[in-house]
Amino acid sequence: MSMAESNTVCFISIFMSASSATRGTRLVRDVHNSFKRRWASRFMHEQVFVGRIVEEALRHGNVEAITIEVGELAPIPAAELERALSVTGWALTVRTTPATINCVCGFTGRPVVTDKGHDYTVFHCPRCEQAFPAIIEGKDVVLKDVTVR
Repeated sequence: MSMAESNTVCFISIFMSASSATRGTRLVRDVHNSFKRRWASRFMHEQVFVGRIVEEALRHGNVEAITIEVGELAPIPAAELERALSVTGWALTVRTTPATINCVCGFTGRPVVTDKGHDYTVFHCPRCEQAFPAIIEGKDVVLKDVTVR
């Protein structure tokens, strides 16, 4: 079963048996513990993203694969999120979505990204070079698709 991809993600309610719910809780705990052992010293804020993605995906049942869209200006790089989610054992598709900004100079379009680090992105308007114009798109992390067995 797979959710249809659209601009707005529609989540399907799946009723889980008590044993399946227990397995889900155990997987969240195991992923959390594995993540802490492997990455916590360097990647603390990824834990929040990973925990929310895993919990939401498990609401749909026995997860086989997930698709995530990570905005170009999201507070977590797509590669780091993919690395952190690899502990789930699920097939992962991580797509980067381009950003769109709206600047006070009237420019609307792609920003110039001058630096992107672990938990920050420095960008500006390509027309007037104002730093950090308003972001219209490309700042979110979205769970787009969940495939269950």
